[in-house]
Amino acid sequence: MREDDEWRAGRAEQAVHLGKGILERDLEKEYPDPNREIIMYCGGGYRSVLTAAVAQKMGYRNVFSLIGGYKAMVQASGR
Repeated sequence: MREDDEWRAGRAEQAVHLGKGILERDLEKEYPDPNREIIMYCGGGYRSVLTAAVAQKMGYRNVFSLIGGYKAMVQASGR
């Protein structure tokens, strides 16, 4: 759920870029299986909570939001 400039600055390995504004349009195309595990993340964790809720309303059953977002992930990795 990172914006374009955030995505260019850094991202998780194997991440797929889907911005908050296009989630509803592209999620089903990218991940048609509603049982697939999806971990949403953004810079600090707020947008990803919102988008995880949207995905759940769309029928996805295995969706999570990364607590603390990308910033917490980087801090935890010691980069």
